Amino acid sequence: MNTDLFLIFPFIVVVTAIVMGTIARIAKQLMDQRYREKELQAGLHAAPAPQVTARLNEMEQRLRVLERIATDGAQGTALAAEIEALRGDSGTPLAMSKRTGEKVL
Repeated sequence: MNTDLFLIFPFIVVVTAIVMGTIARIAKQLMDQRYREKELQAGLHAAPAPQVTARLNEMEQRLRVLERIATDGAQGTALAAEIEALRGDSGTPLAMSKRTGEKVL
């Protein structure tokens, strides 16, 4: 009987160590996943940077002008002046290049 206990006891210790190690690894993975989810949620609710907001407003203005061009057609000097004002803000030419004939964006 004593020899059986000497064989069973190490087996129980080894199995218990393996089970506890597995449980610890699973718990760590779950904690890491919850931590990453909370970081992601905090990042989604954060206010955008001022540069991003300013750039977004500029792009919205450009889009409004382009929508007006597409729907109204050429309306004369007021629309041309608005396009020139937008061109002056960003420094990006919207017209065709005179030397190469390629469109410059």
